[in-house]
Amino acid sequence: MKNSFRFDVITNAFIQTPGDWDLKRWQRKEWSSALNFSNGDGRYNAPDNSFGVCYMADRVVSALAESFGRLMHRDGHQFVDEKELKNSRICLIRPLRKLVFVDVGQLLGMIHIPLSVSVGDDYGVTRRVIGCLYKLAKDKLDGVCYFSRHFTTADFCYAIWESEEKRFEDAGMINLDKYQDAEWIPSNWKHDSISAEELLEEVLRFKIVRL
Repeated sequence: MKNSFRFDVITNAFIQTPGDWDLKRWQRKEWSSALNFSNGDGRYNAPDNSFGVCYMADRVVSALAESFGRLMHRDGHQFVDEKELKNSRICLIRPLRKLVFVDVGQLLGMIHIPLSVSVGDDYGVTRRVIGCLYKLAKDKLDGVCYFSRHFTTADFCYAIWESEEKRFEDAGMINLDKYQDAEWIPSNWKHDSISAEELLEEVLRFKIVRL
């Protein structure tokens, strides 16, 4: 894998964001900040926990799809506890500059790894790729971008690497049960906004239950 990583090659997979809109993140409960760079077991985390990652998305529907979809695959549940709506938060995170990412799908193709590894249950290959990429380009990139495994749209999700640079500021937190979205409206929707509960049930096809 090391021989496949040449910086002049991977620059073809660079994506630069405009940096003029708020990124979104689901948080299970209220914290003092929306930013949480952790050493978790996610697909795009460091294989050796040498750096933290914070997951975000362009739109709330993608953030919810990734967060609850991952919990569904891990726990085998296709329902959402009603208490999650009251306890969890939608976080708005404002970039302070343009951000630069590598598109994971393009990168895997360039190093001749099937795209299927980015949606399978084995995270080993993608985590090793991320580890190599970080060592090679951590000073040139803010992280990687990818499409949601659980809800296909043209919007990106992001795995952002921790840094000493101040790149973001908190732009607000909203209880999930109070959130109204106007960025992703189903084509047959009769209103100009949709609640998080409706996004989960009507768009993402989860069942909200009282446990």
